[in-house]
Amino acid sequence: MTRLVVTTVLAVCVAPGATVSAQDPIRIGTRVGIPESGYQGLTRRDPFAPLVTPPSATTTAAPPARRAPGLAGMAAADVVLKGIISSGATRLALLEGSDGKTYLARAQDKLQDAIVRRIDADAVVLLTNTTPRGTSREVRKPLRPTADGGGL
Repeated sequence: MTRLVVTTVLAVCVAPGATVSAQDPIRIGTRVGIPESGYQGLTRRDPFAPLVTPPSATTTAAPPARRAPGLAGMAAADVVLKGIISSGATRLALLEGSDGKTYLARAQDKLQDAIVRRIDADAVVLLTNTTPRGTSREVRKPLRPTADGGGL
């Protein structure tokens, strides 16, 4: 019974002697299965797009300032005194930066916001220039932390 129904359906779809011709090619962008209408949604806004565009973070924030390489790029608060080397009257300070590297500093060496003023036997004294009024301030970084916290 099933075979008979399939044969009948095929006979109705394709008449004997009829040739099957290729259909017209479908244009790109045509909606298949939907009757054509005059509506074109290309000029309308996307209903899911936000009405107000938030400002992007890149336009409002200034690009980060590039730090100078070495000790000159370190702030006074970022360095820790790790040791002092003495040879006669000459003293060198071993300062560890925030990048984990150790730098040798002499008197009058410049940091990002300070100058090494002097190197004592147990501390280094930095002259900072970051106070709000533009005045300088001496900061003492001890070799060994004191009970009051010492240093910056």
